[in-house]
Amino acid sequence: GIVSLLLERKADPNTFTTSESGTALQIACGLYEGAEIAELLIEKGAGIDTHAVRHRNDDADFRESESESESDFETDSHDKITLFRFKSPILIAADKENWETVQILLEEGADVNLSMRTFPIKALKEEFEYEIGDPVDPVVLTPLQAAVRAENITMTRMLLSAGAHVDARPKGKYGHTALQIAAMI
Repeated sequence: GIVSLLLERKADPNTFTTSESGTALQIACGLYEGAEIAELLIEKGAGIDTHAVRHRNDDADFRESESESESDFETDSHDKITLFRFKSPILIAADKENWETVQILLEEGADVNLSMRTFPIKALKEEFEYEIGDPVDPVVLTPLQAAVRAENITMTRMLLSAGAHVDARPKGKYGHTALQIAAMI
């Protein structure tokens, strides 16, 4: 398909245009039919544990993106691509209940415990702005927390079998442990 053609022409699978968008792998992990594309991107060198902002960048890029004019890139705050920028591919796939993609990422060595805890509070607040006030849909920072929130027992077992840390802690007021999430839903 087109993805294969572009990769054959040496398209960089780790490129993102701004801190507002994710990598091609992050985007594929957010699509229910994205497993085949994710596998192709990984074969061509896509970073399985990358975050758009953290990939080859530091907090300065986040601050820089905040100063950009809103008119430079008009988007709905619920746009699926903008919500991926700090999330690892495996967190995105788990959050979207894409078990096949999660399995591929685990087989390729993705870090099952990669968490968003390391990001600045300001970045987390913006990332989860649409979720923070919703007690029915608790914020998740790890793939295990996402699987628990989705009440997906199969994916929860898969992640636990891969070594997911059952007591991963939240950062400040953003997030809960997997057990707390299970008790909330």
